[in-house]
Amino acid sequence: MSCALKSKEEVDEKGRVKKAFVVGKTRTYFRAGALEFLESNRLENGLDAPAMTLQKYARGFLVRKNWMKNIEAAREEERKRKEEADRVSREKKERKEAAKRKKQAEEARRMREEKEAKERADREVREKKAAAERKRRERAENEAREREEADFQEQLDKLKSKIRGMESSLEAKRKDNDKKISKAEKEVDEIEAEKNELDAKHKKMMEEAAKIPKKDIAANKKKIEESDKIVNYLRKENKKVRDQTEKMKDDLQELKEQNNRLIEANASAGASLDSLEKQKKNLSTHNEKLEENLKKYKAQNAQLKSDLANRNAYYKAETKIRSEYETTMEKIVEILEERCNDTKLIEDVNAAHHQCEVIASHRAGDGSPGLASSDVSDF
Repeated sequence: MSCALKSKEEVDEKGRVKKAFVVGKTRTYFRAGALEFLESNRLENGLDAPAMTLQKYARGFLVRKNWMKNIEAAREEERKRKEEADRVSREKKERKEAAKRKKQAEEARRMREEKEAKERADREVREKKAAAERKRRERAENEAREREEADFQEQLDKLKSKIRGMESSLEAKRKDNDKKISKAEKEVDEIEAEKNELDAKHKKMMEEAAKIPKKDIAANKKKIEESDKIVNYLRKENKKVRDQTEKMKDDLQELKEQNNRLIEANASAGASLDSLEKQKKNLSTHNEKLEENLKKYKAQNAQLKSDLANRNAYYKAETKIRSEYETTMEKIVEILEERCNDTKLIEDVNAAHHQCEVIASHRAGDGSPGLASSDVSDF
C-alpha cells in the first residue's frame, strides 16, 4: 500500500511525512483522492491481481473468523450448561455435607461441654495451689523489683539525656524534610495545574468533535442525492431535446433537398408559368414552416441552456460545499490523531470520513455529478 500510494504522500511544515492512508486497529482509512487514485491506476500498475488475491484471503479470514465465532459461542453455551449442572450438583452435595457437619458439630459440642466441666473442677484445685505459690513469688518479686527500680531509674536518666539529643537531631531533620515536602508539594501543584490545563484542552477537543452532528452528514448526503436526481433528469431532457433537434435538422435537410429538386424541376420544366407559381408557393410555404419550427426549437434550446447553466451553478456550489466538508473532516481527523487519546472516537470519526469519501467516489464514478456544456446542442 505504501508503494502504491507513494506519489500521494505529503510533507508538512515540520518535515513529517503524511501517508495517504491510516491503519487503525480494525480498519484502514484513506485520505481524499486515495481510493480514486488506486482505482484509476489499478490495471495500469498491475494491482488488479494482487488486490483480488488480498480480497480472497481477507474474505477467507472473515469467513473463518465468523465460523470460529459461532463455534466459540456454541462452546460457551455448552460450558455454561455444564457449569449450571455442576453448580446444582455442588449445591446438593454442599447441603448434605452441611447437615453432616451440623450433626458432627452438635456431637462435638456435647463432648466439649463434658470435657470443660471436668477441666473446671481440675482447674479450681490447681488455682488454689497456684494462689499460695503466687503469694510467695510476689513477695520475692517485690523485693527484687525494688532493687531493679533503682537500677532502672539510673538507666532511665541516661536514656532521657540520650533521647533529648536524638530529639534535637530529629527536629533538625524534620525541618529539612518539611522543606523538601513543601518543594515537592509545589511541584505537585504545578503538575496538577498542567494536568488540568491538558484536561481542559482535551475536553474542548471532545466538545468540538461532538459538535459535528450526524444529521448534518445525512442532510448533506440527502442533498447530494437530490442534486444527482435533478442532474440526471436534466440530462434526459437534454437528450430528448437534442434528438428532436437532430430530427429537425433531418427535416430541414429533406426540405432543402426537396426545395432543390423543385428548383431543378422548375428550371428544367419551364413549361408553364402557373406550374412555376404553384411550385413557388409550395416552396414558400415549406420555408415559412421551416422558419417557424427553427425559431421554436431555438427558443427551446436557449431555455435548456439557461436551465443547464443554473444546474451547473448549483452543482458547483454543491461541489464547493463537499470540498470544504472534506477539508474540515481531514483537519478534524489530523487534530484527533495528534492530540486525542480516545481510540474509539478516532475510529468513529475516521469511519464517517471514509463513508463520505466512498459516497463521493461512487457519485464521481457513475458520472452523475454535473453536465458539460457540450451536452447542449447548438445550431
